[in-house]
Amino acid sequence: MTKIDIILCDDHPLIIDGLAKLLNSQKDMHVVAQASTAIELEKIIPQYPQAILLLDFSLPDGDGLELCKKWSKSIRIIGFSGIEDIAVIKHFLKYGAKGYISKSSQQEDLIHAILQVAQGKDYLHPDIAIAIATSTPLQSKANFIPKLSMREKEVLALIVAENTTQEIAEKLFISVNTVESHRNHLLQKLGAKNLAGLVRIALEKGLI
Repeated sequence: MTKIDIILCDDHPLIIDGLAKLLNSQKDMHVVAQASTAIELEKIIPQYPQAILLLDFSLPDGDGLELCKKWSKSIRIIGFSGIEDIAVIKHFLKYGAKGYISKSSQQEDLIHAILQVAQGKDYLHPDIAIAIATSTPLQSKANFIPKLSMREKEVLALIVAENTTQEIAEKLFISVNTVESHRNHLLQKLGAKNLAGLVRIALEKGLI
């Protein structure tokens, strides 16, 4: 029996390890590679063009959406994230992902998603499909606490402390472009329109 090759990309070791054990326990699936950063992932993808990639939205050194946009013609991608924001999901699909599944989903939903994509089909959990079709949020934005990477938390704290983009870049030893990328992710994740709104929402949700 030919097994489905799977690549896992997530920056949380416990999630990676748990996924690998779950998927490798399936008789028709095999985790061939794992990555926790965008740099690692981009070295791995060309080696396994027939694999299915489970791709997280937020990585310490990159943007899952941009990676999806760049690689979706080379490999089959399923967005796999704790974010249940319809706008984020739509962007994954727009950029060529074959499906999207939340980290809060049941194990059988994940297995089903991989099998569907392996058969050349697209996959969306029924709840997500309905939410997209009706433009209904999956959860109340008032109660939603977004998952931020460690780097995003560092950038957010410096933004709240009124540091400029250049100052943040120098303090974190990263490029200005990387700071701007993190800032844009934060605006998207928190649903803010500008930096003033970002700071307000961050304080309201106790993110800093």
